[in-house]
Amino acid sequence: MWELAFIARDYAARRQAIFEDIDRKDGPMWSHIYAVCIETVKGLERRIDEWGRAPAPTEPAPTPTQPRERLSQPLRANDVSAPRHVAKTSLVANTVAQLVTSPGRTPAQDWAPVIKRKAGQVADQVLTRQQREAVQPEALRGYLGTLSLRIMALPVVGPVFQQSFGRRLAKAVLGSPYAETSVYINAAYALSRLAVHSLTEDRYGNVQRDVPTIIRTFTTVIRKLETFRDGFPTHWTDLSQNRQCPEVSEVLNALKDGLAALVEAFGPYSGDLRLSRADMRLAREASQRPQEQRQPEMQQAG
Repeated sequence: MWELAFIARDYAARRQAIFEDIDRKDGPMWSHIYAVCIETVKGLERRIDEWGRAPAPTEPAPTPTQPRERLSQPLRANDVSAPRHVAKTSLVANTVAQLVTSPGRTPAQDWAPVIKRKAGQVADQVLTRQQREAVQPEALRGYLGTLSLRIMALPVVGPVFQQSFGRRLAKAVLGSPYAETSVYINAAYALSRLAVHSLTEDRYGNVQRDVPTIIRTFTTVIRKLETFRDGFPTHWTDLSQNRQCPEVSEVLNALKDGLAALVEAFGPYSGDLRLSRADMRLAREASQRPQEQRQPEMQQAG
C-alpha cells in the first residue's frame, strides 16, 4: 500500500503501465488493485457493524460413538474396603458419614445456612446500626469503587489499568492487536489518486466503471465512522474523559481527502457515471472537514 500510494502520486509512467496492463489471464492489473484497496476500506465498515455483537456459537464437540471403558468399579454400599457406616450419634459422626457416602457434597453446604443465621444474630447484638449499614453489599461496592478510582488516579499505576477512549475506539475500528493506520490511509489515497489520474492516463476507460462504487463506498464508510465515533461510550476507568482518537481521525481525514478529490474530478461527469444528485450531495457533505476554529488575532492596546 505504501509503494502503491507513491506510484499514485509521483510516477506517471508506472500509473500508465497499470492502466494499460489489461491482457492478464486473471484480469487487468487495475481490477486487482481496485479489489484489494476497496476491500481494505470496507474492512472499517465491517468492524463497525460487528462491534458489540455476540460471537457466533461454536459447534458442540462430537460425542464418542462408543462408551469409554470403566477403569474402576463404582463404590458399593456393602464394599468391605469402604469405611464402615458410623452411627449418627453426633454432628461430627453425621458429617463423616456424609463425606463417605456423598463425595460431591461438602459440610459447608450443610452448615452454610446455620452459620449465616448465627452470624446475623451476632452482628445484630454486637454491631450498631451504622456499622451494619457500612457492611451492606451496596456500601462495600461504593467503597471498592472509590478505592478503584484512587488507584486509577495514581500516575504510575493508573495508566496501566485505564481504558482510554482513543485506545478502545482504535481497537474497535482498526482491529487488534495492532491498530495499523498506514494501511487504510495508503489504500484510500492510492485508490482515489489513481482514479483521478485515470481521466487523462487511462486510454481504455477501465477505471471509470469503478468510480461510482468508490465514491459510494467512501461516503458510506465516512458517515458510519463518524456516527460510530460520536456514539462510542467512555469507559468508567477513563478519568480524563478525553474523546479524541488520533488514529481514527487520521484515517477519517484520508478518506475525506480522497472523496473530495473524486467529487471535484468526476463531478462534471456524474450523469455519465450514473451517479444521482443524492449520491453527489451525500459525497460532498461527507468529504467536508470540520472548520478549525480561528485563533483570535492580536489587537494593539489603545
